[in-house]
Amino acid sequence: MEKEVELIVKIQEHCFESENWIKTIKYIIKVTDLTGESTVKRSSKDFKLLRNYLVTWWPGCPIPAIPNAYTKKKPNQSLIPMCIIAHDIFLSKIISKDFFIKSEIVEAFIRNPGKFSLNTFIYKISNYSAIAEKFEDSFKEDLDYQINTDIIIQLHEVREKLIKNLKTAENLEKLIRNNCGSVDRFKKISQDLNKEYYVVQQWLKSGIEEKILDFMEINPRQNIEIWFVSQKETYDGVIEAIHSIDELIKAREHTESNINSTSLELNKLALGKRTFASFISKSEDIMKRKHQQLDELNDKLKALDIIIPIISSKLLNIDVPDIEKKYSQSFKDEVKGLLGIFAKKLGDIKKTIMKR
Repeated sequence: MEKEVELIVKIQEHCFESENWIKTIKYIIKVTDLTGESTVKRSSKDFKLLRNYLVTWWPGCPIPAIPNAYTKKKPNQSLIPMCIIAHDIFLSKIISKDFFIKSEIVEAFIRNPGKFSLNTFIYKISNYSAIAEKFEDSFKEDLDYQINTDIIIQLHEVREKLIKNLKTAENLEKLIRNNCGSVDRFKKISQDLNKEYYVVQQWLKSGIEEKILDFMEINPRQNIEIWFVSQKETYDGVIEAIHSIDELIKAREHTESNINSTSLELNKLALGKRTFASFISKSEDIMKRKHQQLDELNDKLKALDIIIPIISSKLLNIDVPDIEKKYSQSFKDEVKGLLGIFAKKLGDIKKTIMKR
């Protein structure tokens, strides 16, 4: 779903500010739209708070999750560039969805320069009826969808597949990271060999120009790490979304059971039968409370019967296919690019030596 208004949100800088006598990293969010530019500062805690609210208001929607390694209050200096990138990836995925951009909590996060944790107190945790209303308004194309056991099985299969894909991506990232030391040693040995070769050539023939081996692009550590973080944020979000749907289904079953037991109690009271509660309060008061409770339960069941089919349809038929297509291609591109870098640089070494 494309954004209706051009909006660019980027994180490229950071600063440190004291909070309760502790220096904490703040990420500087730059917002550019038709009205101009503005900036706000947000901590990792603010990002976590934003995500918690989105998970609550949009259960079953894939909400990216920043890896814990990049959410420290005061990360190591060497880790800061990747921390900035990880938070930028998260925010880019959030603002790419129109229904998130329309959310007041996201608007406050990217535009309100005040302390975000204070702003969020005005956003109370929503009930299911309010969530259902938002879903009906945002996902009209999925309203006719019906949930069934086969859909739940398919979602569970998707979750297992994503877990395996994430493990594959993790193994690739570890492989590259563990071999970066070998790459560095290869660079040093090649450069030393090139210098020695130049010394020998100078001895044989004066005036020989030294040819420098350029290895600037041979170590693909950061590119692979960025790719992996993007993969992990998305996959973890989808896996959690499927788990949320399971929880919604359990909540529906529990609600339906409560409706049946409450209706049974009301029938007993209507027939003049005594219940445990009737020994403490008047039957009329009990019936009034039970009817109110039954109305609330029915509203909850109605809301869940809207939310579950809509979000299951969106996740299975829209989100997952789009993610699988996008990230399958990115995996091929990264591996191809990685092999291409090594092949090119090895070729450059060969050409340099052959020109001697």
